[in-house]
Amino acid sequence: MTRLLTAICLSAALAAGAAFAEDSPFCGKSDPASWNEVRESFLGVWQMSHLAGYVSVAGMTMPFPATNEIETVSIALFGDELVAVHPEGDEPMLLTLADEPRWVVDASSSDVPELPVSPDDAAFIYGCDQMEMPRVIGTANIVIDGMTMDFTYRMMVLSLDRMYGIMQVTGTVNGQPYVARRSVWMERTG
Repeated sequence: MTRLLTAICLSAALAAGAAFAEDSPFCGKSDPASWNEVRESFLGVWQMSHLAGYVSVAGMTMPFPATNEIETVSIALFGDELVAVHPEGDEPMLLTLADEPRWVVDASSSDVPELPVSPDDAAFIYGCDQMEMPRVIGTANIVIDGMTMDFTYRMMVLSLDRMYGIMQVTGTVNGQPYVARRSVWMERTG
């Protein structure tokens, strides 16, 4: 019931305040046969807004708020490979068509907060089921002060100018493994 209420509220808010709450032209194009056509839709410069999320480490889960920081990510084709380039990244991140089950946030513990917008919510706003939307996955490793952070980005193209994603970061700090997750909105800027 909470998920339905969240989706209804999001849909109403988006319809009232933004022009992007519409049926997606990409609904039904999640299969490999549509990949060549759909991957062109990811190309361009995107601004990424980080929504709230959480980090779990040493048996504790702590929520963290959304940030005002906007990151710029460029997505391009190099040959037949779709790649994302972040200005702070060491190497481009290869993006591939996701062959995964439905994306859900681990809610097995009451300590894990719900993301402000779930993958199902984002797809619902655009009149589609997330399993019918084109979804890509990419991974990258970044070393900061000798500590390796493993990033996994899951992104779903919703419209020509909007994507939804989940960013996950895993690693080890002071001998303790951690996982952090947050949802992101991406808007095309060029």
